[in-house]
Amino acid sequence: MALSLAHPTQRDERVGNLRVPPHSIEAEQAVLGGLMLSAQAWDKVADRLVEEDFYRHDHRLIFRAIGQLAERNQPCDAITLGEWFTGQNLA
Repeated sequence: MALSLAHPTQRDERVGNLRVPPHSIEAEQAVLGGLMLSAQAWDKVADRLVEEDFYRHDHRLIFRAIGQLAERNQPCDAITLGEWFTGQNLA
């Protein structure tokens, strides 16, 4: 009996759910670092990136924090990010 490639088996679906999506932790760190270094960087990426684009949960939170600080025209540095995390009870 020939296998049908058009209809995945239950095992194929389970294995597919376990696959890790492609990601680069270093690229995520570079983006977040760039956002912290340049006040204008947020305007360049805000319409291209969303929180869910980041693989690591902590990177998603940092991206969210930078976005909220940028919308309030506040600087995005280690101190203001730390204060944001404390204010959100995430520190």
